[in-house]
Amino acid sequence: LQYLDNQIRQTWPTRARLQNAGTIMALFLVILIVNPVKLNVVTNSGYDRHPDHKGAAEYLKNLPIKDDDLIIAEDVIQQFYYLGDDVDYWLRTFDNARGYAIQKNGQMLDQYTLVPIIGSGDELIRILDENKDRRVFIVGSGEIKPGRDDWARSRGIAEVLQSNRTKVEYEGRDGVTKVWTGVSANAD
Repeated sequence: LQYLDNQIRQTWPTRARLQNAGTIMALFLVILIVNPVKLNVVTNSGYDRHPDHKGAAEYLKNLPIKDDDLIIAEDVIQQFYYLGDDVDYWLRTFDNARGYAIQKNGQMLDQYTLVPIIGSGDELIRILDENKDRRVFIVGSGEIKPGRDDWARSRGIAEVLQSNRTKVEYEGRDGVTKVWTGVSANAD
């Protein structure tokens, strides 16, 4: 930087030096600090780095969603954004949801959407069994990677999603986000 500063002082007129030297030095400094290749990867990233929340919601909207359909979402805030009050439950372990939940009338709710929380695999099975005459959709999260899902899918949730109680109907552009339908225990 010192060499560049000396060259600018020797070759540029004082006025041009004052107008442009700061800008040139700042750009040069940014290039030294920021890796342009990594910056491009981050700023132009797609579904290989980001979950396909929107694609899952679009899949459901294209069905279309009926009034008596039940929608359970792992990323309740994102799906609430896309689907509105069609989201009926937040699927997340109580341990993980605790910091984002409130208790109202004896029920744990997401503090932002006021959607009830399904906090275990047993509760998910109970909801599926109680709603066997309705379409039940479970919108997964691409942020919950297979094999690294115990923070959000422990207590049997992952097991239910991988069992014959659910069927994958949609896989997102990220290759991870899924939409399952609930299958009644006596469907077979």
